Amino acid sequence: MGERLWMTPVQQRGSDIISADGTKANMNSPEAKTSLEFINTLVKDGYTTVNHDYDASVQAFLRGESAVMYNGVWSVNQFTAEAPFKYETSDALMLFKDKATWANSHVWTVPVSAKPDAKKYRAAFEFTKFLNEHTGDWAIATGHMPATQKALDPASTLNAPHRSQYLKTATTYARMAPRVEAWPKIADQIQEQIEATWLNGAGVEET
Repeated sequence: MGERLWMTPVQQRGSDIISADGTKANMNSPEAKTSLEFINTLVKDGYTTVNHDYDASVQAFLRGESAVMYNGVWSVNQFTAEAPFKYETSDALMLFKDKATWANSHVWTVPVSAKPDAKKYRAAFEFTKFLNEHTGDWAIATGHMPATQKALDPASTLNAPHRSQYLKTATTYARMAPRVEAWPKIADQIQEQIEATWLNGAGVEET
């Protein structure tokens, strides 16, 4: 989650780590450096536990050992079912001049076959069409926000647990992850570098 936590204040400061066309990295900008310094202040001052991985942080929250957890919408249904206490959610905190937060999406793709079969292609497209038409059902079942504006409107979506509390993430604040083919690998590298400033004492300038 570290790279997502870092990207959000960068974007809220009016910058980004990769240009919109995906051709230029901008990870050493003043906004990037001050955002990492901001996160590291939270670590240094004891507001977060740096030696928890994701699963450990989830269990700490469910045990009531964490007052606040920075997490994604996929955890909402789990927490609603398992938390032995009442909890609330919100959009990411808007701390700087621009209202923005990291976001990502799930995508269905149909690969090109070396031996195309028109019937199988048609079946695949009919299936993805069905999924798109029922994105509201998927969202209610998973905690995610639906993929279409139409699916956001029904009361069944907005009345699902906590959905209205983070609606603006979907409609207003979301900034999609960079559209770069190697983004998962890049994100992993960013995560490692950020963690190095927490765990190994690496300097912000070197990172």
